Amino acid sequence: MMHCFDNSICITQKQVGGGHETILKHINKRYLIRKLQEIEAMILNLIKRILRWGGVLLLSSRTLAMDIPVEITGVIQVPPCQVNNGKVIEVNFGDMSVTDVSNQRNRRKVTIPITCGYAQGTAYVKVTGTPMGSNKNVLMTNINNFGIALYQGDGTVRKLILGEGAGNGNETIGYPIEKGLSGKENGTFTFTVIPYRNGNSELRTGTFSATANMSIRYQ
Repeated sequence: MMHCFDNSICITQKQVGGGHETILKHINKRYLIRKLQEIEAMILNLIKRILRWGGVLLLSSRTLAMDIPVEITGVIQVPPCQVNNGKVIEVNFGDMSVTDVSNQRNRRKVTIPITCGYAQGTAYVKVTGTPMGSNKNVLMTNINNFGIALYQGDGTVRKLILGEGAGNGNETIGYPIEKGLSGKENGTFTFTVIPYRNGNSELRTGTFSATANMSIRYQ
């Protein structure tokens, strides 16, 4: 007996030894070719997927294996010296007559200890405070037309200028010390302070005061 399915494959059956034996009789060639092409297309599509995913994995592994730059930055600074053992520098003029406040006898010489962990190059001193008008070395007090003049060393030859002064690329360090410095790592700095009257203006009597900050370092 012959049976045909889907007009493509026909088979015959014959009885053998009390059972049935199915024999492939005819195969439509075009159907077989189409099926083979479909199988081939499936295989090619699978290969493309494998290659595509393999490329992604390879790219990912390469990305993970990239060298990452390391940037290290910092600033090397010269440490400031310790001035007066870290204590407040106090200058007391006592009582002065309003008629001779600018007299040289009211001059005070101040010598303070300095300790420098780094003492190479030029020593700089920075004194920050409020200057009195255009007088860059005169510190303003709480009394009008009255200030305190500052000088490097013992005497009035070299002015001790107020302000930020020179810079070292990171911060200001003041002005070079030309007088009054003795020693380096463990030394002293001497400066002179003199009451200063601005012109002939009348001065108000009473207690006066002035404040400033001082730092010393090498550069």
